[in-house]
Amino acid sequence: IGPAVYNRAVSDAQAVIQDRVHDLDGTCYHTEFGYWR
Repeated sequence: IGPAVYNRAVSDAQAVIQDRVHDLDGTCYHTEFGYWR
């Protein structure tokens, strides 16, 4: 039962990280600095 629980925990952690990375552009987006335009 140990490996099954471990594999499930790893897949859950991967899903959480993938969701956060997928939304990284929306979270960290800032408009460009317009001074040099």
